[in-house]
Amino acid sequence: FALSLWLVRSQVTVSGPSYMQAMIPHHSIAIMTSERAQISDPRVRKMADEIIEAQRREIAEMRYLIAEVSDGNTVDSVYQDPPAEVGTIEDALGQALVSTLDPSPMPKAEADEILAAGSRCVFHRSRETDPIFWAAQDGADGAMKLNGVLVPLEAQDRTEAGVVYGARGVSVAVRPLGEEADWRSDAELVFKLDQGLTIGYRGFYGCDTA
Repeated sequence: FALSLWLVRSQVTVSGPSYMQAMIPHHSIAIMTSERAQISDPRVRKMADEIIEAQRREIAEMRYLIAEVSDGNTVDSVYQDPPAEVGTIEDALGQALVSTLDPSPMPKAEADEILAAGSRCVFHRSRETDPIFWAAQDGADGAMKLNGVLVPLEAQDRTEAGVVYGARGVSVAVRPLGEEADWRSDAELVFKLDQGLTIGYRGFYGCDTA
């Protein structure tokens, strides 16, 4: 928090990692405030819950980006959606903006629709939320939810660094952080669409019995 306050008061130019390190406490405060608020109106409660989910997602993404940029893995551009076109409400409702897509929290009941019974491994962006990725402990099959759709995945590549799962148009790579692991994260998940979108998160990966 002290770093955040200093940045605000000094108005200096900061690097990407410093900016994100300063933003994480702000996100954490927003989560805590939204969780503790005594809200009776369901509209306000819905907004608070959406804030909690969004802030946790962004914290996980910032932790991934802090590591990437600090290691010198920078990029010159990111995926951009094509220009908007004139159309109908039906067109609007049936078209997803790829740049806004990211894996959604997926409760066990939804994972059960794809994966066979047995031991599972999961990746959480935050310990307090449902996983965004499920896999059979034998590593053969995986599952995720994207834009309200439950997507089956198959293991495509296994290395000492981790496992890559995929389906037509998408890949999900999960790897343990090893010596980089700490209380904030112990694994990394990178989500890629063939159109060019790539998003990474740092969070928590573990296996348990069904």
